[in-house]
Amino acid sequence: MKSSAIDPHKIHEYSLEILSQTGFQIEDETIHDRLRERGVACSRKTGLIRFSPEQVEKALATVPRQVVLGARDSRYKIVLTPNGRTRFMPSGTGVAVIDWETGKRRPSTALDVEQFVRLSHAMAELDIARPVVTATDFPALKTDLVEFLAGFRHTTKHFHHRVLRPQNVATVIAMAEAVAGGSAELRQEPLISVCFCPTSPLLMVPETARSMLAFAANGIPVLVLSMAMGGATAPATILGEAILVNTEVIATIALIQTLYPGCPVMYGSVSSVMDMSTAILALGAPERGVLNAVLAGMANHYGIPCVMGGLSTDSKQVDVQSGYEKAMTAIPLLGRADVIFGPGVLNSGNTYSLEQLVID
Repeated sequence: MKSSAIDPHKIHEYSLEILSQTGFQIEDETIHDRLRERGVACSRKTGLIRFSPEQVEKALATVPRQVVLGARDSRYKIVLTPNGRTRFMPSGTGVAVIDWETGKRRPSTALDVEQFVRLSHAMAELDIARPVVTATDFPALKTDLVEFLAGFRHTTKHFHHRVLRPQNVATVIAMAEAVAGGSAELRQEPLISVCFCPTSPLLMVPETARSMLAFAANGIPVLVLSMAMGGATAPATILGEAILVNTEVIATIALIQTLYPGCPVMYGSVSSVMDMSTAILALGAPERGVLNAVLAGMANHYGIPCVMGGLSTDSKQVDVQSGYEKAMTAIPLLGRADVIFGPGVLNSGNTYSLEQLVID
């Protein structure tokens, strides 16, 4: 199916219908109370939030049409605009690496986080730095902080990551403000951005929603990143999955903009289809490139900068398979996606490699 054959107006209409009739679930009464004050229908019994078409359109109208991604070194500052130049950032956040010395797979550590950040900084081809992997040698409650600290220490590029625990948000903001020179300076040119994922279909975990909104309250750019799986958590057809992903992304953007109008946001998808023989999320499938090209078109339709998953593979090692799958998932996004998210990934997102990052 060609992405040009899909009408973005129809996808938008279907998304509005789903949001007003079915809804988007976040079981958090505090968030519900804040939305009710703004006239949004929320159900205490089901946790469903139902945005009317008018509320969605109003929210989308407040989204900034460009996103400033600041950097400690002004040479690395990025201004994302819809349908602009395609940029690149590494994938993440995995829990295993191919050890570059032994060639064997093992759990990732804080040292690996540091090495990936330093390599991301050194590579001119990468516009945005990431920790790429998780510091599994630290307690789960502290890994977010260890990974952000590596970003502040080892790169002067813009740094992108996520925080899964609301109690860690204030610490990350405090670190970013200390580096930026204050809260006003951080708002003006954010040195960091964050990504948060809906849980398909049409749900967001309360802790995820609270963390995301805490960053939005501080003016930090938020990437809304759907990870739908066609044939499992989403319809099996490209069009059906595109409608679901679009609905999840604009529901989350509507939530952010209703509570924090003007917060910079990015439209994102790392969605793909399920391999029916293994039940994995097939990141190297040809459908992935087509699907995310369609969704990049939706982001361009809305005038929102986008980040799309590409340069992806299901290969477990650096080989010919990883090469052709990465090309197949990236080429459809060139000239459509503002940022391609994927360098460094292997094994359907379960393993990462310094060598693969350089090759990508």
